[in-house]
Amino acid sequence: MMGIKGMTCKKQNRVFMVILSFFLIAGICLSPAEMTFAASAEETAAQNAAAAKTAAYDTYNKLNNEAAALKTEMDNAKEKQTAAENTYNTSKAAVDTKQSDYDIAASRKKKGSYGFYESIGSENAMKALTECKYASYVHMGEETDATSLKNMAATFEWMRYLNNLRKNLGLGELKVTSYLMACAQANCDYSDSVIGHAKQFNVGECLAWNWGSNPYIQWYDNEKEIFDEATQSLGLGSGLTGATAYSCYQSNKSSIDSYVNNHYSGKSVGHYINDINPGYKTTGFAINTKGTQYGVTYGQTFSGYNYNNDPEYTVDEYEKMFNDYKADMEGTISSYEALKAEMDKAASAKQAADTNLKSITDKYNAKTAAAAAALQKYNEAAAAYEKADAAYKAYIAKTGQASSEALIADAKKDTNGKSLYNIISSKGVIYTAPADTTAKVVTIPATVSIDGKKYSVVAVSANAFKDCKNLNKLVIGKNVKTIGENAFLNCSSLKTIIINNTKLTKKSFGKNAFKGINKKAVFKVPKKKLVSYKKWLKNTGITKTMKVKKK
Repeated sequence: MMGIKGMTCKKQNRVFMVILSFFLIAGICLSPAEMTFAASAEETAAQNAAAAKTAAYDTYNKLNNEAAALKTEMDNAKEKQTAAENTYNTSKAAVDTKQSDYDIAASRKKKGSYGFYESIGSENAMKALTECKYASYVHMGEETDATSLKNMAATFEWMRYLNNLRKNLGLGELKVTSYLMACAQANCDYSDSVIGHAKQFNVGECLAWNWGSNPYIQWYDNEKEIFDEATQSLGLGSGLTGATAYSCYQSNKSSIDSYVNNHYSGKSVGHYINDINPGYKTTGFAINTKGTQYGVTYGQTFSGYNYNNDPEYTVDEYEKMFNDYKADMEGTISSYEALKAEMDKAASAKQAADTNLKSITDKYNAKTAAAAAALQKYNEAAAAYEKADAAYKAYIAKTGQASSEALIADAKKDTNGKSLYNIISSKGVIYTAPADTTAKVVTIPATVSIDGKKYSVVAVSANAFKDCKNLNKLVIGKNVKTIGENAFLNCSSLKTIIINNTKLTKKSFGKNAFKGINKKAVFKVPKKKLVSYKKWLKNTGITKTMKVKKK
C-alpha cells in the first residue's frame, strides 16, 4: 500500500490494477467491456486509512512547522527582551546613582534662596527666613517671592549700583552676607502685603514699591534733592556729599527731619542717609514681584556690625558663589531628568518587549500543544492504517491477488514522456496519469511506445486526471475501452472532449468520470454512437448544460 506521501497528480486506480493483475496472473482474459473498477472492502478500507493517515500527518507537519517558526520568532523576541531589559537596568542604575544628588538639588530648588543658604551652611540666614516675626509672609521658592532664585539673581546689579555711588563719594564698598540677604527677603515679602517696614531685624532698612526700573531714583536721587534743599535752607551748607552730608545729618537730625516733614508730607531722607552711611559695612537686597499692593517691592538691609560672624563677600564673589550653586543644582537636575527620560524610554521598550515575548510565547505554547494533539491523532491514524493494511494483506494472501502498490510503482512513461502507463499485457497498457498535471491539452493516444515497444492504450485509470484544473481539451483514442471512476472529476476547465472510438459500452463509463467539468462542456462523438453515448454519459456526472454532439 502507499505510505504517508501521495502519488503524482491524483490517486491512481489501484483497484483497477489489482483486479486486473489478479485476472492476468490467473490467466483469465477480460474483454474491455468486462473490465470493472470495483474495489474490495479491504482495499477500500486500507486506502481510506492511508488517506486519513496522510491527512493527519499533513496536519501535524503543518502545525509542527508553524511551531518551529514560532520558536525561532520566540528566540528572537527573547533576545530583544533581554537586550531591552539590560538597557533598562543600565539606565536605571545610572538614575539610582544620581537619585540622592537629584533629591537634594530638587528639594533645594523648590525652597529657593533657603536651599542656597542650606548648601553653604548659613544657619543664620535660614533662621532669618523661618524664625522671624513675619515668617508666615515668606513663601519659600515661589516664583514671585523674594526667596525665588530668579528674583535673587536680579539683586546683584542693585548692590553694585549702590557701591558705585558710594565709591564716587569716597565711601567704602558694602560687602554681602547671607544673613542680611535673608533679612531683606523676609522684609520684602512682608511689605508686599503691608505698606510699611517690618522692623523685625536690628538692621538698617530701605523699601520701595513699584519704582520702575531703579529704586535708587527714590532712595538716593529724590531724597538727596530734599536733603540738599533742607541743609541749604537751614543754613547748614550746600552741596554736601558722602561722609560730610552724613555727619551733617547726624548733628542736625531733628531740624532736618522737621524741615522735611513740614515741606514734604509723607517724605523722609532716611533712605538717602542709609545709602551714604560710612559706618555701614555689609548689605543685603531683595525683590518681590508678586505685586499684592503696588507691583514690585524692593528692599535693602544694612549693618555696621556682624553680630552673627557671617562670612562677608564682595558682590562679585557672592554672585559667583550663587551662580555656581544655581548652575550646579540645575545641572544636577537636568542631568538626572535626561537619565530619567532615557530610563522611562527604556522601561517602555522593555514593557513592549515583555508583552511581545509573552504574546509569541503564548502562541508558541498553543501551537506546540496543537501539534502534540495532531501528532497523537497521526499516531492513531497510523495505527488504524497498519491495522487496515494488515487486513488488506491478509485478503491478498487469501485471494491470491497481487498488491496494487507494486503495479503503481511500475508505472512507466511513454517515449514522449508526457504520460504514465501501466503495462497489463504484451500488447495493452492503462493510461495512469499525465506526467504534467498542468497541461491544458491531453490526448489519450491509440498506441504508445514504451522502452521501444508499441502498446495499445485500452483504458483510462480511475482518478487519472482528478482535480487537474488546467485541462481544457481532451482527445480519447480509438482503442480505449474503459474510462475509470472519477477519471476527470473536478477538471473544471475541461470544455472539449473528443471521443474517437465506437467500441465503448454502458459499462465502459465509470461513475462520476466527468463530474465537475466545465458547465458548457461539449462531447464530440462518432455519429453512429451519438444516441448511445449521449445516454450512457449521463451516468458519468454530466449536467443538462453540457452537450453531446456528433463529430
